Amino acid sequence: MAFFPPIPLIRKKLIIKKLTKCNAFTENTAVTFKEAGIINPNGFKNITKKLIDQELLVKTKDNKYYLNKQEERISVIGIIIYALAAMCFFAYLKTREAEFMLYGGVLLIVASIMVMLYKSK
Repeated sequence: MAFFPPIPLIRKKLIIKKLTKCNAFTENTAVTFKEAGIINPNGFKNITKKLIDQELLVKTKDNKYYLNKQEERISVIGIIIYALAAMCFFAYLKTREAEFMLYGGVLLIVASIMVMLYKSK
């Protein structure tokens, strides 16, 4: 069986990386894919459309793009919650206090729900 690299995932990461490097986070700082240095800017239109549908990417009227900062904030909040859950589990391992395990479990569930809701878009 042949291996096919996950082209959509690679393309998504490339777009996010290039637009972040250009500081394209608002309509005023939006850039074209060509200006951002994205190879084959007109290729993989379905991937670009999916990113727009997921509200990760915003397309302006003059065919420029920028990253939706709100989605970035949700990701950062999720990472913080995961980190707090990990800290609770480590505290439980050190102290064997049941509350830490409970708090860690609740935080882990909340972070997992956030990720599921975010990815279901």
